Amino acid sequence: MPLELCPTRKADAEAVTRLMYEAYRYDNPVSKLMYPVPASEEIIAATLDSSLKGWGQDPTERRMQVKDPETGELISCSSWFFHPQREGDHWKKLPEAHWPEGWYHENALAFQVMHIEARNKIMGANPYLYLGTLVTSPTQQRRGAASILMKWGISRAQALNLPIFLIASPAGLPLYQKYGFQAVGEISIDTSLYTPSLSQNQILFYVCMLLPAPSPSLPPSPDCLLTRTPTPSWPIHIGPVDGPEEFSALIALETAAFADDSFITLAFPPGPSVSDNHDFRTRSHLDFQAIDPSNHYCKAVDPLSGGIVGWSKWHFYDDLSREHHAFPKDPPPYANIPLLEATLGRTGKLRESLMAGKTYAYCIILVVDPEWQRRGVGKRLLEEVLTIVDENGWEAFIDASPAGLGLYKKLGWEEVGRNTVDLGDYGGEKGKMDTTVSLIRKPKGLVKEAR
Repeated sequence: MPLELCPTRKADAEAVTRLMYEAYRYDNPVSKLMYPVPASEEIIAATLDSSLKGWGQDPTERRMQVKDPETGELISCSSWFFHPQREGDHWKKLPEAHWPEGWYHENALAFQVMHIEARNKIMGANPYLYLGTLVTSPTQQRRGAASILMKWGISRAQALNLPIFLIASPAGLPLYQKYGFQAVGEISIDTSLYTPSLSQNQILFYVCMLLPAPSPSLPPSPDCLLTRTPTPSWPIHIGPVDGPEEFSALIALETAAFADDSFITLAFPPGPSVSDNHDFRTRSHLDFQAIDPSNHYCKAVDPLSGGIVGWSKWHFYDDLSREHHAFPKDPPPYANIPLLEATLGRTGKLRESLMAGKTYAYCIILVVDPEWQRRGVGKRLLEEVLTIVDENGWEAFIDASPAGLGLYKKLGWEEVGRNTVDLGDYGGEKGKMDTTVSLIRKPKGLVKEAR
């Protein structure tokens, strides 16, 4: 089974931290000047704590990883930074550093200054993609994981017409040369100048490398333009979902988004295997799209990574003279049928009674990547389809969790019913209540003219 490329999530932080310390223990001699090698559990814990506190705070960073799909083991991970065109001199200032307790802070700061000054000298204020970290498990070398990550980074740079800059250790040089990177500078470190010194002092050389943009004479993609209001961010692309690969990505995103949802994990426990569950759900959505044109899938795409960060599924009950296929006729064999009847069954009957005889749009599911929540992705996905809904003069129906009510009411939905169950009655934790709120939205604005 081929290795799996996927975004690195906050839940992966501990595995990533441990992998980096294990990899640098062997491949990066300068590590011994930055902290005691091998790293203690205290240093690893402090590094993890710092990583979790800063997770997702840098809008220019995208983290990718490669896993073994059979074992779930992390094989390789990387961190990429999309530097936009910068103005003034503020970008020359060194970022504030917070080194874990137990590190040799003066040494770490000195090496950071070397790297930033070299990068700024070569790249200046120009936009570029910077590979900050790429490490592979020492026990998983030569499986092609690092190449998978490199190909991803190069594909994104090509899509955005950006050069890629990196600083290579001696161990990484062959990989980067293989993909066409050229040396554009050098950093030398005399280990005898630092305390504690290595048992055998030496001069370490790190190579500054550049892969030019595919069309250097042309400007980068407009997607590289960083907006700074109200917070630094890039525009999200909204569009239709198409093809098996994209539907598979939707299911992976849904799994991540609802991993800790008590209702979902109880209603749809894992099938015979994670892959069987994933494949079943992917095929179901592909079938929906193929057999009924009234099913509408909408995706939100991060223009930098190219990844889907949110999606929605709507069903348009626009032709009451025919049969509609919004849901599977039969739930998956591993589903908790009594719980589904007490929840989706009841809210479904309410919807059918309130919307009988009407043409309307039903938002069946809205999913946003946990790493992208509270950035307006859900609102953009809803507004995209509500524009169509309003043009046709339709009402819109949605079943929501109480947590989402603020957004839905802001967009014009009004509550029409609630259904609450005790998950303990269906095999879950006793006293754990789950509430679904049903809402209807009247059409807004002008209805489009008939053609």
